[in-house]
Amino acid sequence: MRTRLAQALKSKKTPNEDILAALDAAHVAYGKVVPDPAPSKEDGSAHTERELAAHTKKFTAAEKKWRKAVERSYLKALTLKRLSRAKEPVNERLEVNLKAARALGDTYPKISRRIMDAFDKRLFPVKDYTIDARLYEAGFETLAKLNWRGSVAWLRDEVLIADRRPDRKNRTVAALNAMNRFPPQRAKVRNETVKRLIRMFEFVERQADFGGFGDTQGRTGRKHINRAWIPYWKELKPLVIATLRHFATDPVTNEAPVDYKRKKKLVHVADYARWYGRNKRVGYSPWIDPPRKKKK
Repeated sequence: MRTRLAQALKSKKTPNEDILAALDAAHVAYGKVVPDPAPSKEDGSAHTERELAAHTKKFTAAEKKWRKAVERSYLKALTLKRLSRAKEPVNERLEVNLKAARALGDTYPKISRRIMDAFDKRLFPVKDYTIDARLYEAGFETLAKLNWRGSVAWLRDEVLIADRRPDRKNRTVAALNAMNRFPPQRAKVRNETVKRLIRMFEFVERQADFGGFGDTQGRTGRKHINRAWIPYWKELKPLVIATLRHFATDPVTNEAPVDYKRKKKLVHVADYARWYGRNKRVGYSPWIDPPRKKKK
């Protein structure tokens, strides 16, 4: 099925304004499709129940086909590109990408698989221009909004990385921000996420904050041995600690972990590493699932 949006995306010469207008129109229609009443009979008589059911079935099938066509167009618009002719080219379709990412947030959770696939195959491998950080933010926030069951694991295992290169850092920052927006996850997912965050960033913290040693040794006055990590960690540390706290919070009591001796909140990755060493067993607080709400 060809839609107005699909037609706008077909040509590289289509102005951004036309594509954005088509995206807006599709977004409004996508959220407001209502059953089409059966047309009146020529003789003025009423439709039978069988005729009404047949009309409803035909309309539902057409609506489903139209929605899938719109969703395909959203995904195409998410990765659409037209490079500028500058020495360092930029994607002139960025505004289209961002609007498509936000529109996908009003579809359905399972489409998250196709969004992640678009990032894996079309955006992450890009080499002829630099992906704008705002696209990572919009795309990952959409995953958080949809809250499909595999999204947290994908962000954790495929996107997060302790890498100072600008593009990799932008991905990690956007992923951490998005992960903090997910509602409480299953106990095993939260446990694995905290464990991976500790393994990934404890080394970085040691280099930037504690001179290459543990936090206790670092407080004795030793100097940094790798200053290159300092600006990187200064930016990421608040996000990493917030994400650790988010996933380590008990979903039943809503209490975040504290130091078992001083009873103060944990402020370093090293703090979480010590805490996790004593509290890693799934099935015990905080690695338990909240009770399911009974359906009325």
